[in-house]
This record gives sequence, structure tokens and C-alpha cells, in this order.
Amino acid sequence: MRSGPPKSITASFKSNKVGLTDKTIRGLLLRVTVDNNLPMLLAALVAMTTVNGATDPPVTADDLVAGRFRWTVGPPLVSPADRPDDPCHAIKDPSIVFQEGRWHLFATIRSQTRTHQIEYLSFTDWKEANQAERHLLKICDGYFCAPQVFYFSRHKKWYLIFQTSDPSRKPELQPAFSTAASVSDPGSWSKPTWLFDTQPTDVARWIDFWVICDESKAHLFFTSLDGRMWRCETKLSDFPKGWTQPSVVLRDDIFEASHTYRLRGLNKFLTLIEAQDGDRRYYKAYLADRLDGDW
Repeated sequence: MRSGPPKSITASFKSNKVGLTDKTIRGLLLRVTVDNNLPMLLAALVAMTTVNGATDPPVTADDLVAGRFRWTVGPPLVSPADRPDDPCHAIKDPSIVFQEGRWHLFATIRSQTRTHQIEYLSFTDWKEANQAERHLLKICDGYFCAPQVFYFSRHKKWYLIFQTSDPSRKPELQPAFSTAASVSDPGSWSKPTWLFDTQPTDVARWIDFWVICDESKAHLFFTSLDGRMWRCETKLSDFPKGWTQPSVVLRDDIFEASHTYRLRGLNKFLTLIEAQDGDRRYYKAYLADRLDGDW
């Protein structure tokens, strides 16, 4: 999971499209505000490097490589919900889409009794986000968190990628998916299905799963909390099954929470990963010309 001390989601948003498939809709941050929320910093960095006319002047590849980013800091937009029966102390790992005039936010919440769950809320204006009705997804009775939501046009379905646990499997933490016909109906998500029917060899530990597609394949990225990022792939016609054996594609002082995006107008891909050096937690960025290329 994307761990650490974040307490609340804080940012300003505008609609943007970044392709997981040709019609995938994803919301990205354009102006970021930060309140000890590491995942929001990561998402904001992606938005700041996306050429979409919202930055002035537009960020270029040179800006990205040189680390030239502009930040705006403000108060939280979404805070933990007040649930007396199970006090919630953190909301993090946001995955956001804009569909039919509304923002749809999926996030991990940390609570006193249920340590990890996924919460959904929807609203038309970010000024009203914190007052939006909260819905706990009922797809799992135990541990599940770190959502990624996207629309897969080939299936005409919404997909939710997340991690859950199964004590009968080794490792216990496993990547799973649920599907829904409508992103706005929190009660319609299917029960979890494993992305892998059997555990891949050579993968003793994995966390924080991220799917992104090119013209012919879906690519799954994850980290293993030991300085390695892995990748595997499947044909779009076989998604969400048929994954190849994962292989290590990056070695560095990286830790968890890898996110990979296509940079519009630059013909490049950007991966951001949370890194760790002792008690220091920070982010690193990597560029590649192809999803199966060198970072």
C-alpha cells in the first residue's frame, strides 16, 4: 500500500484525458495543494508535466528532466469522514475520473477497526468535495486498498484495480480487479477476481499495482519494497488475464506507489515512484520512450 503519514486529500483539479485505453478518462491535478499527502504530490507532479494548455508556459521535456515544477499550497479539499462506529484517521491513494459532469473519487481510508478499505465519493465542484456523501465499497470484507479506476473501452466496463489479501496465498497480498457498468454506482462493483490465477515465480513480495495500455498491450507495473520495479504484459484481447512472467525493469532506491502515465505531446512515458532512504521519504521520476523500454 502507499504508506506514510498522509491525513487528507488536498488539490485543485481540472478534467484531462490520459490514455489507459483510447477512451480512458482520467482526472489529473493542475494546481496542487499539499497537506502531508504523498500520493497527491505524485499525482500533481504528473499533471504539472502534462502538456494540456493549463500551465503557463507549458511544461516541456526539458522542464521535466531539469525538475522545474511550480507549486501552489492551500488547505485540504477532502478529509477523513466522521464515522463514530469506526473512526477514520486518514484518506489517501486517490484515483480520480471525470465522467458525465461529475468527479468520481476512489481512495484508501485508514480506520481504527478496518485498517484498509476503499471509499467512493462524487461531486460536481471541488469546493463541495468534503461535503459529498461517502460510500464504503462492499466488494470485500477484509483488507483492500490502493485503488486505480479506469474505463476499458473494449469491454465497455469500468475497472477497479486494487490489492487485497488471501491467507491461503503466498505472498498474502494479491492484485485483484472488480468491474462495474457505471462508475457512479458504488454498490454495483463485482466481487474481487485475482489478476493472476497462480503466483508468478521469482516474485516473493509485491505492492501497489498500476495498469496502463498502449495500442496493443496492457502493462502491469508494481514494486517489491526492495528497490525494484517490475513489469508484465498481456494482449488487450486477453485483458485482464494472460499476464506474462513479471521481470524487473528498474533498480534504484525506490520503495512503493509507482504511477505511470503517457505524457501528451511528448511521445514519452513518465513513471513516478516513492523512494525511501532511512527515515526520508521522497519521489523520483523516470522517463521512457515505450512502456516496455528502458527507464
